[in-house]
Amino acid sequence: MNLRGNCCGLALICLFLTAVVTTAQEQQANSFRNLVRIQFDVIQLHDGLPGASGQSVYAVGTNLQVAMSPPTIVANSRWLQDNAIEVILEITENRTTRTETVRLENFAPKTLVLSENSALGLRKILRLIPVIAYEDMKEQVAFVGQSFPAVSVKTIEDREVSLQSFRGNPLLLDFWATWCSSCRNSIPDLQKLYAEHKDKGLVFVSIDQDDEMQKAAQFWSEHEIPWPNYHLDAASEKKLPGHGLPFFVLVDSSGKVIYSWEGFDHDGLQQAIHAALNSKSTNIQ
Repeated sequence: MNLRGNCCGLALICLFLTAVVTTAQEQQANSFRNLVRIQFDVIQLHDGLPGASGQSVYAVGTNLQVAMSPPTIVANSRWLQDNAIEVILEITENRTTRTETVRLENFAPKTLVLSENSALGLRKILRLIPVIAYEDMKEQVAFVGQSFPAVSVKTIEDREVSLQSFRGNPLLLDFWATWCSSCRNSIPDLQKLYAEHKDKGLVFVSIDQDDEMQKAAQFWSEHEIPWPNYHLDAASEKKLPGHGLPFFVLVDSSGKVIYSWEGFDHDGLQQAIHAALNSKSTNIQ
C-alpha cells in the first residue's frame, strides 16, 4: 500500500475542495454585496424638529455628489475585508471643505452633523443608512422575458427619441451617470465590446441619469464615445425595474428583454450579446 501516494492524493483533494468552497463563498459574498446600497438622508432640523430634507441612494463602490444648497457632498465608498463599508465624505460649505471617514458595520446607520447654528436653533445632519435592494433585484430578474416598455429618452436638444425606434436589431442599453465611478470605469470595456460587435448588427445606446443632461453630454463629447447617449427623465425611469448604476439591459431584435443586470459583468454580457446576435441570424435565415 502506497501511503505517500494516498496522502498526496488526499491532500490534493482537500486543496481542491477548499478552493471550490472558497470560490463559492466569494461568489455568494459578491452576489450579496451587489444588493447593498447606501441611503443618504440630509435633514434640516429646526429646534429639534425635522424640516427640509433630501435623499439619494447609491451602490457601494460608486461615488456620489450631492448638492444640498449647501453643502455639497462628494462621497466615495468601498467594501473592507471584514465586510464593513468605509465611506469617505468631502463636505463643502461656505467655501470650506472638510473630510470625514465613516465606517458602517452590521447595517447600523450613522449620523453626522453637517452644520449647526445654535442661535437660530438650526442643525443640518447627514444620516447614512445601509439598505438591501432585494426588491430591485427581483424586478430586474422578472424583467427578462418581457417586452421592453415604451420608453422615450431625450437628446441634448430636448428632442424625444423612442427606444422602440431601434427595434429590428439587438439593442444594448447602458444606464449610467457622470457621478458613478463604476459607470465611468466600465467605458473602456464597453468600447471594446462595441468595436467587436458594431458590424454584426448590435446597437449600443447609453442613457444617462444625471440631474443635468448637460454634464453627461459634455462628458460624452470630451471622451469621444462613438455611440449615442440620451437622457432619462424620472417619468420614464418608473417604467423600468428599480436599479443602481451602472445598469445594463439587452433587448433582442423582436423587442424582448433577454438580459437585465446591475453592475458590469463582462462575461455575462458577452454571452448574452452572442445569444442575441445568433438569434437574429437564425430569424433572418
